[in-house]
Amino acid sequence: LKLDELGHDDPTMIRMMEDMTGVNAREISLSDPETMSIYTSPAALGLPDDDPIIGKTGTIGVPEFGTGFTRQMLVDTQPKLFDTLVRLSGFSHGTDVWAGNIHDLIVSGTATVDETIGCRDDIMIYLIGLGMEPSLAFQTMESVRKGKVKKSGKFPGDAEQQMKDLGVPAWWVESARKIAYLFPKAHAVAYVMMASQPEGRLRHRNDGRRHRESPAKDQRDEARQHPDSQRRGPAGYAGGSVRVQPARFPFCAD
Repeated sequence: LKLDELGHDDPTMIRMMEDMTGVNAREISLSDPETMSIYTSPAALGLPDDDPIIGKTGTIGVPEFGTGFTRQMLVDTQPKLFDTLVRLSGFSHGTDVWAGNIHDLIVSGTATVDETIGCRDDIMIYLIGLGMEPSLAFQTMESVRKGKVKKSGKFPGDAEQQMKDLGVPAWWVESARKIAYLFPKAHAVAYVMMASQPEGRLRHRNDGRRHRESPAKDQRDEARQHPDSQRRGPAGYAGGSVRVQPARFPFCAD
């Protein structure tokens, strides 16, 4: 059993933005068109396009998509779907996946984002879908994502011949051969979900909804006014500190 207990600032930031805007995190749809538009333009935030500071997207302060590297990736790919963002997360967290590899395939028009390898799961699912025996598809995925194919130049067993027989494009095979490390899709999904929450809050605040309150916010206000009280709101305010409870979010385990 492998447990990834990572320390991230996102949950705390989401709680703080929820306090400021009065918008419940669970009310923000991951497929909301205006929220998705922030990944390609700052217009939904009321900002001009290609501002010298903000740039061509609205993600400058968004987790995972706020660096110059990832913002340029958004400009190059113009994502419109959540699934595309998951692949981009895989590109940015992998090693030898984007630069000198998939970036060149996309900008040259050789392949679209959806046709390329974003996460390790994409390899196995794609090959099984074409008819490759599942165990060999799994071995191929593992060899690529660990960089074994890159080091040796060879795929496990007769996987390369089978890929040719199944009609796998030559560019796809060579792209896989260059990869040193691939990110797991489950992590990429979690990261993009976390990124979409602040995105939605920024948009809602810009829409003038910052003053809408909820019963949960009333409880937190009461906790601030009575710091010595044993009564705690969902955020667990006590003595001015914030204790975030992961079960508060629908995508975290209880």
